[in-house]
Amino acid sequence: MCRATIETNVSNGDTSIGAGLNLGIMYLLVMPYLIAAVIGFFWYRNSKKRKAKFTFQGEKF
Repeated sequence: MCRATIETNVSNGDTSIGAGLNLGIMYLLVMPYLIAAVIGFFWYRNSKKRKAKFTFQGEKF
């Protein structure tokens, strides 16, 4: 879709296409950060469990 088509539709009162396009742009912007955050959370949780596993009576191995 070209910019002129969207501007024409918005100026004629049809804002659904412009809103959908903005939502798609926001989706593409947020997804990489969300995926990185989820991977980081699981990595942190896994490393915390692994650290607790090697602790024996207050001494670390």
